[in-house]
Amino acid sequence: MVQFILLIVGIIYSNRRPKLKRMQASDFPDVPSEEFNKWKTHELISIDIFLWATWGLFILGILAGIFIGSIIPGGVIGLQIILIALFLLGLLVSAIYGSKAAQIQKNLGIDWPPQKLNVSCPNCGRRLKGVTTDMIGDTGVCAKCKTEFEINR
Repeated sequence: MVQFILLIVGIIYSNRRPKLKRMQASDFPDVPSEEFNKWKTHELISIDIFLWATWGLFILGILAGIFIGSIIPGGVIGLQIILIALFLLGLLVSAIYGSKAAQIQKNLGIDWPPQKLNVSCPNCGRRLKGVTTDMIGDTGVCAKCKTEFEINR
């Protein structure tokens, strides 16, 4: 059951990974590029290890159970013990890199992934949908009254 939950969580990480991979230090001008690259590397390693520990071991477990389950001492139970140990080791290593990335991210003030903001038109009060922290400083246009305004926190 836990494996299936983590497979679903893996979908979230697999969707974030390409966005993170495309990010450049220039996207965060207030952050030194060396530190940004260090954070990005730790974050990518954490995601990659997590995906291998969840998706990779799930698929390998099925294939190994089918093809070599009878060869391993203890049969399928022995195979499951090995896979659980690798799974836990993968999660631990992913958590270590993820924690380091989170610490760097916090110290540098990197706002990623973008958080949703509650922004309303200053003229008519209508709430704008889909506004994120990536849009701070951009110009918003109210769909109701067509007022243009700067998006702030």
